[in-house]
Amino acid sequence: MSVTIIIPFVEDRGYLQEAIESAENQTYKCEILLSQSENNVGYNLNKAIDQCSTEFWVYLCDDDILLPNDFLDEFLFLQEKYDFAVAQPARTHNSYIDHQFVEQLDGLTARRTHFVEIGPLISIRRDVFSVLFPFDESSSMGWGYDFVWPHVIEKIGLRMGIVDATPVDHSMRMPMKNYDYDEANKSLEAFFSKNLHLSKSEAFRILESYAVEPATNIVYNSRPT
Repeated sequence: MSVTIIIPFVEDRGYLQEAIESAENQTYKCEILLSQSENNVGYNLNKAIDQCSTEFWVYLCDDDILLPNDFLDEFLFLQEKYDFAVAQPARTHNSYIDHQFVEQLDGLTARRTHFVEIGPLISIRRDVFSVLFPFDESSSMGWGYDFVWPHVIEKIGLRMGIVDATPVDHSMRMPMKNYDYDEANKSLEAFFSKNLHLSKSEAFRILESYAVEPATNIVYNSRPT
């Protein structure tokens, strides 16, 4: 499958080059697209999406996580195995975590859920591009998309979920260090006022869970021709 990693940013906050190298060092063959402007996250994502022609679109935050070199091999293999149109990796136990629901659950490979967090990494399959994009740019940080997506995904009969077998370490920096929380929260409230969305209790539900299987000699299809 063809993949583009998109790294949107407004300015280099000190981690950009490391994020780029993290993407470049992936053993999975993929395209890398940087999207920079002085506008917000939604604008920069939309600008990048217009240039994206691959089957999968992976959004990587520029200042939150670094990926192991073989991350995409296993993550995408499992996203495809469980037929998730939208997926995220769980966060490691030592990570800064905004929603405890996304912390890695030991003993699980993955889980189908009503919630996939907007960052620090998400993977979206092309068959949902037309219903999820373009991003609403009124949410300055992208907050709230993840509570609206379940309505859209379920309506068209597709699946979304969290991959626990490939957790990412979100401990590079403290949350809210590089943005104004009050401003982002106001844009979230405005976004919710005009979009159907789930409450936290509705969103933070495991619909199906998939236990870790006995070790096998899996060969990941990491270099499509």
